[in-house]
Amino acid sequence: MKEPVRTPVLIVEDHPLFRQGLRNTLEDAEDLQVVGEAEGVTGALEILRQSKVSVALVDLRLQNRSGLDLVEILRQDYPEVKALVLSAFDYPHYIHAAVEAGAVDYLLKDEPASRILSAIRCAARGKKRRLSPAVHEKLEEIEVEPLTAREGEIVALLADGQSLHEIASLLRISIRTVRNHLNNIYSKLDLHSQTELVAWAWRTGTCGP
Repeated sequence: MKEPVRTPVLIVEDHPLFRQGLRNTLEDAEDLQVVGEAEGVTGALEILRQSKVSVALVDLRLQNRSGLDLVEILRQDYPEVKALVLSAFDYPHYIHAAVEAGAVDYLLKDEPASRILSAIRCAARGKKRRLSPAVHEKLEEIEVEPLTAREGEIVALLADGQSLHEIASLLRISIRTVRNHLNNIYSKLDLHSQTELVAWAWRTGTCGP
């Protein structure tokens, strides 16, 4: 009897135990094959250069660089590889950024294995799949409060590589005022660090064209 064609899948996840569990789940399926594992973007790119990959499961938080960077690289340089984001975080801004970067689906790590397997199969066949009800609801439930003009200036300067002290000097305000504005921005956007804010700014065009 002829063996079924198995879809080659790449796992990009920096947590060893979760990565092993994911591999076991995928390899229990007769139609899927894990062709590589990576802890970060650099390792994933090495595998992509050496192996045929149809679907990449990508965590958002990886070693050194964001999983969103890899999703964008796949869209631009490996369009034949479908990116599925698999994350523990259901923040609306993360979901939106992943979809904008080119992910064909956004999965939560606590979703049933059947949902993850189904999403991989749909992606491999080129079928468009709606986000799961839980993710879609999370994406729609929060209406983002707009940034003030001053907050927008601070985001743009951060994205341009300026430090908080440099921003305070350029805007002629105290470093304490800059930090207060930054905390308000984090609260509005549901973000938690300057790194996340800068990534958000570039992906949404907030930092300029």
